Amino acid sequence: MIRLNKINVRFISLFLVIATLFTSMPLSIIAEEIPFVEETKKEETDASPTGEDCAKVTLLHNGAKKYSVTIEKDKEETLSTFVTDIQPTGYVWQILIPDENIWVDIQGQIGTEIKVSYSLIGSMLNDSDRAYIRSKVLVGENSYYSDSVEIIISYNTEEEAEESATVLRSRRLAAAAEGDEGELETFSIVINYIFDNGGLAFEPYGASVAKGSDFVKSIPSPEVVGYDPFIRIGDEYVDASVVELNYTNITENITITVIYEPAVVDFQIHHHLQDLYDDEYSLHADYITYGKGVTGTTVPDGLALTELELPGFTALAYEKLTVAADGSTVVEIRYNRNYYLVNFDMAGGYGTEPIYTRYGTLVGASTPIRHGYVFEGWELVSYNGETPSAEQASMYDINSATINVPPANLTYRARWTTQLTRYTLVFWKENIEDNGFSYWGSLDGLTAMSGSLVSGSDRISEVGGIDDEDCFTYNDSLTDKNVIVEGDGSTIINIYYTRNRYTITFKAPGLCVIPEGHIHTDDCYDMLCTKGHVHTETCIPELVCDIEIHEAHTSECVICGLEEHQHDGSC
Repeated sequence: MIRLNKINVRFISLFLVIATLFTSMPLSIIAEEIPFVEETKKEETDASPTGEDCAKVTLLHNGAKKYSVTIEKDKEETLSTFVTDIQPTGYVWQILIPDENIWVDIQGQIGTEIKVSYSLIGSMLNDSDRAYIRSKVLVGENSYYSDSVEIIISYNTEEEAEESATVLRSRRLAAAAEGDEGELETFSIVINYIFDNGGLAFEPYGASVAKGSDFVKSIPSPEVVGYDPFIRIGDEYVDASVVELNYTNITENITITVIYEPAVVDFQIHHHLQDLYDDEYSLHADYITYGKGVTGTTVPDGLALTELELPGFTALAYEKLTVAADGSTVVEIRYNRNYYLVNFDMAGGYGTEPIYTRYGTLVGASTPIRHGYVFEGWELVSYNGETPSAEQASMYDINSATINVPPANLTYRARWTTQLTRYTLVFWKENIEDNGFSYWGSLDGLTAMSGSLVSGSDRISEVGGIDDEDCFTYNDSLTDKNVIVEGDGSTIINIYYTRNRYTITFKAPGLCVIPEGHIHTDDCYDMLCTKGHVHTETCIPELVCDIEIHEAHTSECVICGLEEHQHDGSC
């Protein structure tokens, strides 16, 4: 009887396993193939590239072109790259750095597909809990880019916790067998072992005793894995691991019912961590934990380690298994490695690119370049948006060695030492015909410390080949002041000179009588000509003509009026 009961139990268990396997079968096995569907294009985001390159590279999600994909925090979705009219030589996936509009390669993601999860994009979410991903396809030395896909994280609301134990339900003890005691020579003592639902848990215990005899014995209840034995006394359940029988002067049949209620049993939790350089998962002995559950119930929520307990990883959803009575239940939970940004503020230099890669990756930094400066090293200025502690700055010193990427975004700033660098003085003189200035000369090879301030001054005398400097005056108000000396020698200081102004006054004898307080004007002068002829514009007021009548003045018309001397320009 016992053997047959165990066979039935095993048959039922096998049936349940087969049913569970069928219900967990992937839908792709039993559903028709999903056709390629072109979705209606949504409004372009600021991060989306446009142009002919985008038409050659398309991102697909479940066979359809998408511009936005929503994923649950503990799930992951797969994006794939579809190309037309090009022959790719390589693939790179990129993610947008929030607030900087800079795309950075996702290290290690170089295939046609990418599994997108919270761990991949969590540190690149913007204020709206969005991230943007695109595909870069390499064709020789050329690159083609897809439209970006907006990734939206959906957070599950916390469900109410399941009951941790099953409430014990009342069971009525079997009534004593009725009979004519006077006709009985023996009576039976029976212990029935049943489950809470009335099913047989184990073969009954039985004993026959003579009428009026005594019976004292301790009967251990059979062990049923995952269940605990109880006897109901009134409204209470009393432990029945051992049933104590103590009867005197037995005159009736005695029946006792032992009820087996689901017990709280242990189950294992295996935490599988994503490998560093691929998408596989590994189980380490340090990441096997244990939980407790009531036999026959599903394992509870909240079994996954939090990001505080397991920094650098994000748990995926796990299967809610039924707690087996024998403690054989193993809950498998997988954790994706988070991606983090190692950024570099080059403080005016260039040559070092940001790195976006998985937690734990070994990375280093190249030496940037800044003309006129000497690179002193990198300083950690931000650890996950906060000022780093002295311990963090020491642990993630990227100058002398490579570092393992921590569970945080890092920002380093370059430190520079100034050195002597060249600058140029350029001199400008005012034009005669307008208010502009023309190049006059320059002084090259002057030096100052990079980053210092330099002002122009009157130094035209130091420029060779200048022969008209006396005709110009240094203009301090127009000259450049406090100019920062750039380290690449490109700094120019402009120095300006204005053209000197001179007044030439011509006077000739005339008919003007000067009254007191009078100021001369052009009207005060009269043409004095000794000959009678028609005056023209050639009759210069300051000259006197004493030649006989003629039509126009010539050089012979001019007389000097001064004492005898040699004519020169002063006449």
